[in-house]
Amino acid sequence: GDLEAALEEREPQDFAVRARSTIGTAPGLHPSYAFEIGVERTLQVHVLPGPDLANVVITMRRVPGQSGLCGNFNCNQEDDEVNIMGEFEASPSAFPPQLSSPAGWRIRTGPSPDEVMATCPDHVKQSAGCGDLAEAEKRSCIFDACMRAAR
Repeated sequence: GDLEAALEEREPQDFAVRARSTIGTAPGLHPSYAFEIGVERTLQVHVLPGPDLANVVITMRRVPGQSGLCGNFNCNQEDDEVNIMGEFEASPSAFPPQLSSPAGWRIRTGPSPDEVMATCPDHVKQSAGCGDLAEAEKRSCIFDACMRAAR
């Protein structure tokens, strides 16, 4: 068929170098969902559930004739059709209004990220296991640890 799905123990770094970074640093295999879509499995979706969130890695092979808002994936920006869907209003989303988030979805509840970091104990930040990550990922990893500790 055009869809194959599996739930199996997998090494997260087999499908993305940093797939393990936001779900913790526990070594070994983790239960993961894998979806391969298309006759030649051109689209692959890997879902690695964690205790508080999930990492999703989407990969796709280039298909002849492919195009879209992000280009045609041939690494040549000169031939990308940036207006393939016509003009659309600048907004946080390129999706039509009927696919908008439910009312209240974007309303923040609880402390802001700055408040979370300001009140996070140093021992939580130091024991988060984020030391080997690039700086931006390290900040996100520490933030995740602080959020877990605040619960």
